Amino acid sequence: MTLLLVRDPQHRPLVGEPRLSAAIVLRSYWVNPRRHPAFAWAWAVRFMITAAWACNSYLAFLFTQRFAVTADAVPGLIFLLTLVGIACVAVTAWLTGWLSDRIRRQKPFVLVGGLVLATGLIVVALAPGIPAVFVGAAVMSLGYGAFLATDFALCLRMLPDPESAGKDFAVLNIASILPVAVVPFAAPALLAAGGFTILFAGLAVFAAAGAVSILRVPDIGQEGQPRFAAMTR
Repeated sequence: MTLLLVRDPQHRPLVGEPRLSAAIVLRSYWVNPRRHPAFAWAWAVRFMITAAWACNSYLAFLFTQRFAVTADAVPGLIFLLTLVGIACVAVTAWLTGWLSDRIRRQKPFVLVGGLVLATGLIVVALAPGIPAVFVGAAVMSLGYGAFLATDFALCLRMLPDPESAGKDFAVLNIASILPVAVVPFAAPALLAAGGFTILFAGLAVFAAAGAVSILRVPDIGQEGQPRFAAMTR
């Protein structure tokens, strides 16, 4: 419906403007972190915490290899875990989003969300049984919900140029998509180093690093303060 009703203004090339090419498009996606440090930090936070959340792909293998769950029983456990995760994310996303609007702060919720996610990963890493995995997964989901509710709004404030907001927003989304492809490359090395304990603990470190990195990003009302990364427009 939007495509039918909203008129998209046509771009008219300027005199001397080079013709659009694949190389120009690819170069346009580069956002210099030195020129736009606040955006770069926000991007890194999203990448690290999303990478930690990608651990969900390995819970089925954890059930079969650590707890000897049969292949027929795994789908039922994953379904229950998914229900628990959706409920926890929904509750904390709504609550923290509401609180963020009330107190006009975003960073504390990203920080706490990342640390709670890291705590849940540690619980899963050390889980002696399936109930502990469910507890850890619930804690992870609570943290990720808090992160989701406020990080999106925080990142939008960091977009460096209103004239290229669409492109910069796409660059920001890469931080949400890339971890899904990167984590599977790192996972075999972590599994070889120490099994699922090292895998989930390593991702917990990643989540904690992402959470702490948000301290470099200016919160609402902190723009321009020298102790934070500079925002650019």
